[in-house]
Amino acid sequence: SEYPTVMRRGVLVFDRMSIVQGVEEDHEGNSIGYDTFKEGEKVKACEGLVALFAGTVIRFKQILGYHLTEKSINGLDFKKFVLELLHGLHKYGIICDGIVSDLGFENVSLLSELGISLTLNNEKFYIPHPLDESQKLWIILDAVHEFKNIGNNIRKHGAVISKYFVDKYSLSESHAKPTDVNRVLNLQSKMIYKPA
Repeated sequence: SEYPTVMRRGVLVFDRMSIVQGVEEDHEGNSIGYDTFKEGEKVKACEGLVALFAGTVIRFKQILGYHLTEKSINGLDFKKFVLELLHGLHKYGIICDGIVSDLGFENVSLLSELGISLTLNNEKFYIPHPLDESQKLWIILDAVHEFKNIGNNIRKHGAVISKYFVDKYSLSESHAKPTDVNRVLNLQSKMIYKPA
């Protein structure tokens, strides 16, 4: 509470990262490297789920915590993690305005557990704040991340070009091969600005 309100407002952001599987001991002799959502089970983790708090009024980022996980996370476990973080932030007078996530399977599962349905008919991208029902907790989708997913799919599988563009530009075929895309990316690998 010693900081101005603008420094105590932000959003929860989650990100996943791949890690090398392995187990090691910390300085107290505890084994680290197992899925931390599965207490009592010895399941080696292959990913990390990192939670950070990002300012909405002024720019800052602060890592809040993480879980070591398998490839998939149970939506209920994820929801429990979110609620623990919200309670911790609230305890220190920090206002969380929303949750930012991409459309990865785990995040969609979390949103479902929070009561958000990602359908064409859904126009509600908030829930009553779990700690103050007079406030809204906004769900902010990281749409830019979808371009990364599209790019990865094109590089792996190629893409079908619409008949309109095939006809308009007299293209020889309607399939963009991943090798073509990768060749262009490789040509630009040493450029600072990469139009591809």
